[in-house]
Amino acid sequence: MEANKVTSSHKPPSDGGMAKEEFIRVGTTLYKIVAQPRLSGGYVKKHSLAELN
Repeated sequence: MEANKVTSSHKPPSDGGMAKEEFIRVGTTLYKIVAQPRLSGGYVKKHSLAELN
């Protein structure tokens, strides 16, 4: 099982109109990959529990 996968980036996420959402499935749980802004102006890709309502 892959858990804390973090990738640093200093480029803002490019939408192209509508953002394409990324998900990771671990067992029966879905995690959404999000770009979390940093104080330095960059972004860090992290995963959060996906709530699909």
